[in-house]
Amino acid sequence: MRRWSDDDLRSATLRRQFPTRLDGSVQATPAAVLDLVETIAPIQSQVPRAPFATIAARLPGTTYADLVELFEGHRLVKASTLRGTVFTSGREQFGWSLRIAREGRVEFLAAQTKVAPEEVRGLLTAIEAAAAEWRPWDDLLDHARGLTATGPPELAQRADQVRFLLWGQAGLLRRPPDTAWHKRTDVLRRSAAVVLPELPAYAFDEAVLAMVERHLRAYGPVTADDLCFYLGLRKTPVRRALAALGERVITGEGPAGQPMLDLEDELAGRVDPPESGTGVHLLAEFDGLLMGYAGPGRLRFLTAEQLPLVWSTKNAVCAPMVLSEGRVVARWKTVGTGRGVRLEVTMLPPHPPLPEVTFERAVASLEAVLDLEVRDVRVTDWPVGADSSRGA
Repeated sequence: MRRWSDDDLRSATLRRQFPTRLDGSVQATPAAVLDLVETIAPIQSQVPRAPFATIAARLPGTTYADLVELFEGHRLVKASTLRGTVFTSGREQFGWSLRIAREGRVEFLAAQTKVAPEEVRGLLTAIEAAAAEWRPWDDLLDHARGLTATGPPELAQRADQVRFLLWGQAGLLRRPPDTAWHKRTDVLRRSAAVVLPELPAYAFDEAVLAMVERHLRAYGPVTADDLCFYLGLRKTPVRRALAALGERVITGEGPAGQPMLDLEDELAGRVDPPESGTGVHLLAEFDGLLMGYAGPGRLRFLTAEQLPLVWSTKNAVCAPMVLSEGRVVARWKTVGTGRGVRLEVTMLPPHPPLPEVTFERAVASLEAVLDLEVRDVRVTDWPVGADSSRGA
């Protein structure tokens, strides 16, 4: 049986999440971006700049113009899918995530309204049909409110709650009102079936199998709870997928003796830290190094004392973080309006301030992907008595 230490888990994740060499042998082309997103699994994206910063941290040299072109061409797709949360993914992973999310939303709405699943599916289909063109979300909600009011009595009496009931509807793509994908709120929705008519109609178990394999490939070793959390699934479909993967799944124990799973691939036997994970990286809000795992798994790159300084369970806010030599050591933010900004870095105790010069490569990546000019970098200790809201 395999046994993984804390250092083994960190190194394994870095090797899977930072696959691109830093020697310049991989150019940050649009094709390389799509390959990266396929490798690291869907990117949690409720903050507009999150997919931009996530990609730049792992593929230095990625440009703002290239990512906007990929979003505008729907080669990168943004939608509420897994767990009803906003994710960015390539088309194939979006198709799998969409199938999983549809099942979950129908089950959730049927339970909430006591309406038969067939009625719920009909409502969701009608709402998506009304979004054949890009449409403001509030306008679409008004339309949904009318559909709900004329539906079964159990739905009609909840017509004033459509914003809650339709939160996380997976079949609607999201976009801002202009091309500022990195900073504008996604106020427009459009039917995924209209934009991407070539998407296959996956069976539920087929989609679960594909996404379980992708999560293992992107974040392994993981626990079964990590898989269920990330995919927003109960244990039964995850168990079926693991059984279907058979000998491709490695079983073992983590540092505390917890059962863990990994994918039998070219990276599974390597626990030496990857060169691409060294140095300083500016991670996005809700980065996968934290949110790819459930509960205790979020301590892979920081301590239990540091976690509440970057992740607030009260309002579910996750700050952008600094990864240095394989550890989360700080949080960061940009200050200023327009293109010229200041980068402020606040160290997590007990880490001392990093020299400003160590941020040069990470700053260059951030400037390119967000079309910014970082005019100053300030690195400070964590203020005594400050809570996790500071710097968010």
